Amino acid sequence: MRSRTIVLITLAVFIAAIYYFFSDEKLNPEAQKWIEYYSKPANLDKNIFIEFIALGSDSENAYELAVNRYEDSVKHIKNGFVDDERLITYPEIPGYFDFHENSLFCTFDEEKCFEQLKLNRSKIEPTINLHAQRIKKLISLSELSNFSHINSMATQQDLNQLRFMFNIAAIDTYNAYLDKDHTTVSQNLSSLIHIDRKLMEHSGKGSFFISFIVNVQALYIPIIQHLIASDFNQWQQLRNQLPPLSMEELSNNQMHINMFADGYHSLKFESIANQIEENSHLNRMTAKLRYKENATNNRLYERLQYDLIESPEKSVLLEELTEKGIEREKHYDSWRSISKHMFLIPLMNPRNIVGSILATTIAPRFLDIYDDAIEADLKLYLLNILIELEHNGIERILEKDQYTNPYTGEKPFTENGSLCYQMEEPICLALSIST
Repeated sequence: MRSRTIVLITLAVFIAAIYYFFSDEKLNPEAQKWIEYYSKPANLDKNIFIEFIALGSDSENAYELAVNRYEDSVKHIKNGFVDDERLITYPEIPGYFDFHENSLFCTFDEEKCFEQLKLNRSKIEPTINLHAQRIKKLISLSELSNFSHINSMATQQDLNQLRFMFNIAAIDTYNAYLDKDHTTVSQNLSSLIHIDRKLMEHSGKGSFFISFIVNVQALYIPIIQHLIASDFNQWQQLRNQLPPLSMEELSNNQMHINMFADGYHSLKFESIANQIEENSHLNRMTAKLRYKENATNNRLYERLQYDLIESPEKSVLLEELTEKGIEREKHYDSWRSISKHMFLIPLMNPRNIVGSILATTIAPRFLDIYDDAIEADLKLYLLNILIELEHNGIERILEKDQYTNPYTGEKPFTENGSLCYQMEEPICLALSIST
């Protein structure tokens, strides 16, 4: 009887051990929700991201070719990846590298850029004319509303070529200003800002988020200051695109969630098991013992929380960013410590050795672009004040509640010929410029 009891206990312990080492956790419901959201097949009808892929083609049926290329790339995803030949980088603009190396071109925030563009217009226009149809197409994208996410395993953005398209479109708009075609200036500049802001808010991609912030500083503010100092008077359409950033635009939560959801596909058990089989003598049973898909993704989703912003209002955003920054540094100190002692991972988490190593090595560093986004936002406030100066005195405008710094509650002020908000460092725009 006693020996039978020992056998039963031993068997029970053995079964429990088998269950412990082979079972996986349940996937966090919130993580599951976002994975499902970003795993939906894209709506390819007038999809703005497919349009950016098509932007590189001169064919009359460029959009259809882009759809076919995209669908072919998606079909060839294996283990969460696609080979380099089928990975689509967009936009891919013919002649980009010639432009990139051409010293005649500049961004508007560079010293004497407008003077240089005006002086060299005849030399620059052949390049602008070469891309005239692309510029026209880019501007027309402001009419689209389908931001359905395309597969990130099959595609990637080229931030430099994206900025190239906005840059030459902005230069083309400046040429319209030189021709005193103020209607075209207002329409085209409004469209470019509209597209840029919508991509920032809806794309969930870091490249598009960064693109708008950079373009605000490098293109939009300088040319609008130039317009303010001129006889330009068609402000209504343009001002509609210049309100301060909403919290939806300012937050890059979607970018971090999208990065997490993208990584899920390459961390699926089938993908990891196939790689283990290809690169070692271990079989799938061993892979099941060493890797837990849900547990790995749950750990990554927990880390994601350090990067997500919960503030509903700008007035509490700075405080939350400070608190999150402290929490994040503690987390990364722990992560750095573990990454230096990888040999301890099998002892710390024997149920999920491969997953723990992956979660440690692939954990992305936080992309801290909130300071730049806040600066861009405050400069939009200042820009609206400068536009309004045409009709109202400076003192009267500065007292308006709508121009109070939303992050600190302080009023704007003037200093050394500039209009400023006080942050850690003053954020300013010149009250007047020479044209």
